[in-house]
Amino acid sequence: MKFKLEQAGKFKLRYDGNKLISPAFIIPTVYNDDRGYFKESFRENELEELTGRKFVQDNVSRSHIHVLRGLHGDYNVAKLIQLLSGLTYHVIIDANENSLTYMQYDRFLMNPDEHKMLFVPEGWGNGMFVLQGDVILHYKQTNYHSSETEFQIDYFDSVLNLPWPDEVRNNPSPTIMSAKDIIGPFMDFKK
Repeated sequence: MKFKLEQAGKFKLRYDGNKLISPAFIIPTVYNDDRGYFKESFRENELEELTGRKFVQDNVSRSHIHVLRGLHGDYNVAKLIQLLSGLTYHVIIDANENSLTYMQYDRFLMNPDEHKMLFVPEGWGNGMFVLQGDVILHYKQTNYHSSETEFQIDYFDSVLNLPWPDEVRNNPSPTIMSAKDIIGPFMDFKK
């Protein structure tokens, strides 16, 4: 993932690991005091300057403990994801067949106390498993949903062999998933 800038106004860009496949996090300025904190989570001109994209839609999802969501993506939609409560194990994967990082992925924990916003570019899949509490995610999109450009990746794809937590991999029965996430249709990855 490449960006023109490392900072725009109150928003800084941070990579955790290799810039090609690691998640890009956008970190807002957070003002803490005895009452709690305040932050701007969106400023159109600064986020557009930083990402090179304009966001057109906001979404909020709530997920209970042991929910597994995704892996979903869209070739025409980038997302900016902010965790507001709970604790998640996230996975992102490059599903752009012509990309140098095709089929490469990264995984990480998201904690709302870190205030980081995950940037998921167009053509990347994104999924999460809820580890603690009720998770509330707020995310922005650069385009509107289209079933013609969306895709879905199987959590347990044998070619990818994604490293899910033990609660998912060794005991999937308590895991809560949507019918769509269980039966697909899924992308077909080839070695």
